[in-house]
Amino acid sequence: MNYEIVIATNNQDKIDEIKAFFQDYTVDFLTLKDIKLKLAVNETGKTFLENALIKAKAVAKSVNKTIIADDSGLQIDALKGFPGVYSARWSDHLSIQDKNLELLKLMEPHKLRKAQYTCALVISYPIKEIRFFVGTTTGKITKEPVIGPYGFGYDPIFLSDERKLTFSQIPLDEKNKISHRGRALEKLRICLLEKKLITKTKRRSR
Repeated sequence: MNYEIVIATNNQDKIDEIKAFFQDYTVDFLTLKDIKLKLAVNETGKTFLENALIKAKAVAKSVNKTIIADDSGLQIDALKGFPGVYSARWSDHLSIQDKNLELLKLMEPHKLRKAQYTCALVISYPIKEIRFFVGTTTGKITKEPVIGPYGFGYDPIFLSDERKLTFSQIPLDEKNKISHRGRALEKLRICLLEKKLITKTKRRSR
């Protein structure tokens, strides 16, 4: 029987990235819908890690299973790290497309366009053990959205330093190798292998 992990998010794009990353391993990821849990968390943390812990603990109160939760966001140097932990919540009356345009307006006076994505990922085991992993990736904010067939959120305005493409132009398998979430998930993968909770299958490699 595969090891089961509950993903503490309602964000289907995050779920898809996590499942794709572990597609060749003996692990079954359960969504909140799978366990029939409605989660509405007030993310009051001042850091990504604090918010990830809040989410993990909220789910742990309802299920006795291993849980992973992440909080992530875009940090722009010229805007002093904004939107940061507010990446998903600022101007939440706007569509993500309009939020991207609003960010580009804020960036108009600035020549420095350095930015980074950060992901703090927490795993909470039923034995009350908690570990966390952080992944980052650097890039620049584009002058206008570069919309491709992939990605979500701020991906159309984030130009990867490593690939010289926006994250919306990079297929998921490739994005998972260089993205903030992919790097945090790689640390999680190593942890799960060391604990012998998962093994690699004989399915096609990524």
